[in-house]
Amino acid sequence: MEWGVGAMVGRVTRHRFLEHMVEWIFWGTLLPFYVVYGMWFLWVPGRVSSKA
Repeated sequence: MEWGVGAMVGRVTRHRFLEHMVEWIFWGTLLPFYVVYGMWFLWVPGRVSSKA
């Protein structure tokens, strides 16, 4: 029983590790773009409204 649980946990953690690696790569490459776009979308309406 213990060995079965250990093997199951090991399989799950290895799978989770690969999942997190993909997530880290995904967010590590896309997050800067989202931050820039978010700042741009927050900054531009303020500039436009202050001009108008």
